[in-house]
Amino acid sequence: SVDTSKIITIENTNRSLLLGQQLLDIELFDEDKTIQLASLRGKRMLISIVNSWNPQAFTQISILNSVAKKGQINVAAIFPQETSSRINILKLRGAYNFPMLADQDGLLVEPLNILHLPMNFYISRNGTVESVTYGILGEKEIEENLLN
Repeated sequence: SVDTSKIITIENTNRSLLLGQQLLDIELFDEDKTIQLASLRGKRMLISIVNSWNPQAFTQISILNSVAKKGQINVAAIFPQETSSRINILKLRGAYNFPMLADQDGLLVEPLNILHLPMNFYISRNGTVESVTYGILGEKEIEENLLN
């Protein structure tokens, strides 16, 4: 049996350490373009860290796509240790229309201490972390957190 109390303690520690911090400004890849994480600043947004091999990721990605289509909230998905070509194929197959970015070298894994996915960051206009959640987020939850 797994001792989940340690996982919960680590998650809570992660959350408190990340709150109010700027996300590391790293290079991410979108198809053949390089994007600096800092370039996503300017509007409150949700960044979801997901993996294409995790079946739960597709649930989260389709919810993000639905939120993005409404145009009120900025969302992005970041895929650590995955290639931009793989993410581009995923994006084309699903006809997703929001930023899906590859962190090819997994540069966010260690600083964010990613333990399990999806990991979600609500980001302020100036790029600081307002809150961190784990697991699948529903449309309503995303909208309530970013529109209020």
